[in-house]
Amino acid sequence: MTAHNFTMTLIFSVSALVGGCTASSVGLGSSDIITVEGMINVWGAEPFTVIVLHTEESNTYVLVLDDDERSNLITPVTARVTGRVYVDTWRGQPFAHLDVTSMDLPDK
Repeated sequence: MTAHNFTMTLIFSVSALVGGCTASSVGLGSSDIITVEGMINVWGAEPFTVIVLHTEESNTYVLVLDDDERSNLITPVTARVTGRVYVDTWRGQPFAHLDVTSMDLPDK
């Protein structure tokens, strides 16, 4: 196999894998509630910032918060977050999102 054929095969395989994961994850229903613990931080630059939670297992979730929750959050902070997980895009790529239903923060 030539280098060009190998590269094209690799690109096709990765595209199929990402597309397949996205397509199968998009169907997640409201019962897909998870609880994760990790470090909450702000990623990006204004006006394109997102609040993310990064776990010790190297999983990262974009947190979907209402305006009050977002404005009262002081980062970085370690927290336990529960919510509905689903796949959406961030910066043009498929990314795990967590629609937050509850968040346990340390006492101030």
